[in-house]
Amino acid sequence: MVALIGFFGLFAVMAICRQPNVKFFSVITLWNRKQKLTPLGSKLHLLFSVVLLAGIALNFAYRTMGNASSATQRSAMTQQAVDASENDATDDSSSDTAKSDNTPAPPLQYSEVMANVLSYDYQQNEVAADMKYKGKPLHVIGQIQSVNKDAFDDVWVGIATDNEFMPIHATLAKNSENQAATLQKGLPVAVDCIGAGMEVGSPMLDRCAIADQ
Repeated sequence: MVALIGFFGLFAVMAICRQPNVKFFSVITLWNRKQKLTPLGSKLHLLFSVVLLAGIALNFAYRTMGNASSATQRSAMTQQAVDASENDATDDSSSDTAKSDNTPAPPLQYSEVMANVLSYDYQQNEVAADMKYKGKPLHVIGQIQSVNKDAFDDVWVGIATDNEFMPIHATLAKNSENQAATLQKGLPVAVDCIGAGMEVGSPMLDRCAIADQ
């Protein structure tokens, strides 16, 4: 949100506070702002530039902490699963009628949701949307807006919503990253993911795999 304030603030300053002889599409930077903007516009341009950079830094820090938190949670869940498996093995050894430890776990049941619906629900009420989607297996259908890598070399797919500045952020699982090479901007896509809340206005999806539509 901070970065968006800085971005739109810069856009407004460059549109409203330019010198009369400066064309509308003229490039305005930190270095030439004093020549192309009014004195007030030059100061506002510097202010919103700082706000934009601070917002980007905060988003990066939040993402870093979120990844660390997710890794810790996954580790704890794995340990709980190991403990539960060991307890089951102990119970099985004391009963002739117990089921085999090799019985596979049932597959996850993914709830289908359209990208625009997921985005709309989060824009309307983040708390209610988290209760509905966060931590849940989701089958999300939409259109590819972008295919990217973040600062940690994780691959994520931007899925278009009604707001082009806030696409759904679907991070692929490590064993699914090769699938990204086949994706193309503008094509339909379906992903099987775990809901991961919302960051800076964008719904987040984790541990994703490209799925059949």
